Amino acid sequence: MLQLERRIGMRLAAVMLFLTLLPTPAGARERKCETVMWGYVDFQELRENAKVWHDVKGMDGFIFCYVNGKGPPRWYTGPEMVARIYEELPETVAGLRKAGIEANFVHAGVDNKDWHWFNEELLKKVVPTFRQLAKMANESKCRGVALDCEAYNSGGTLWNPRGYKEEQLPEVKRRIRQMGADIAGVILEEFPDAEILLLPEGAYVAAIGTPDHPQYDLWVEFYHGLESKKPPGGIHIFCSGSYLSTDPLWLHQLHGRVWGNMLGVADDLIYFKRHCTVNLTAWLQLDQQGPQYLARLDDPKTLEAVERQFRTMRKLSPHGYAFIFAHVAGLYKIPPDRKGPEQMHGSLAPNADEYFNILRSR
Repeated sequence: MLQLERRIGMRLAAVMLFLTLLPTPAGARERKCETVMWGYVDFQELRENAKVWHDVKGMDGFIFCYVNGKGPPRWYTGPEMVARIYEELPETVAGLRKAGIEANFVHAGVDNKDWHWFNEELLKKVVPTFRQLAKMANESKCRGVALDCEAYNSGGTLWNPRGYKEEQLPEVKRRIRQMGADIAGVILEEFPDAEILLLPEGAYVAAIGTPDHPQYDLWVEFYHGLESKKPPGGIHIFCSGSYLSTDPLWLHQLHGRVWGNMLGVADDLIYFKRHCTVNLTAWLQLDQQGPQYLARLDDPKTLEAVERQFRTMRKLSPHGYAFIFAHVAGLYKIPPDRKGPEQMHGSLAPNADEYFNILRSR
């Protein structure tokens, strides 16, 4: 038995060494780590200040979530609503690209208390929705499509096996995997080179393990479905567990754990190593109002902590992304006369530019 275990261990070590020695992915993945921001946005403001967002604030791209007060697209929104939400997408992306901001993504999430993998009325709307998203992303020269996998109000039935009877689970898993394949398939039909982003909790919770709270236990089936189509642009995993951490050791451990877990579940290890990335996330709370997770913003130690956080994030994902969660936070403020939640109006911290300099100085 001991000899068998040693042989298995040697084979696993050989596989890991082989994966480590694979060359850096070609094409788009030769780029350096880019900073992207997810949050509420106003397209007119982005167009008017595109150069400032790139040259001063250090942004490489945006994940367009809640646009112009129209609400975020959902997986089941339908093509017509997607077109209305993103009607200003072409000119906005053109203005951003002209300023050097090229890592732009359309977006859709779930967040529906009525979500159920046997709810045919909802399910039949998903593929047409993603077809429209991919079509508009391609025509507007976005880089790809972001899929928000966080459960939100659908936490009991989206990825949670406890939302179903035991005898239903084989069919639920099949449907989840098929939906992943169908979504990836329709995205690639409309946008063959699209990158697919997975936001932000699925891989993190799957890697950390929460046996008493299996809210994401079925998420991996969705990943399997997406991977089955081998998107040439890759599947890029975002990890929400690093939001509030500025400790390099913890960030290294977290990234390694998620990366190792994904290698363990990937159907095609070579595809994952060549085309996919694991990326950490940050929540920069630079608002003068509201909670401050990093003590005083005018404290030099706070600046140093944020600098360590982003330096580590970029080091761990040298060909991927550093993700900023900017929902009702201080990195983005909507002009007072524009539509949006009340928390998005206001002013930044007096030394906000010092934090933007951290993003710009890569």
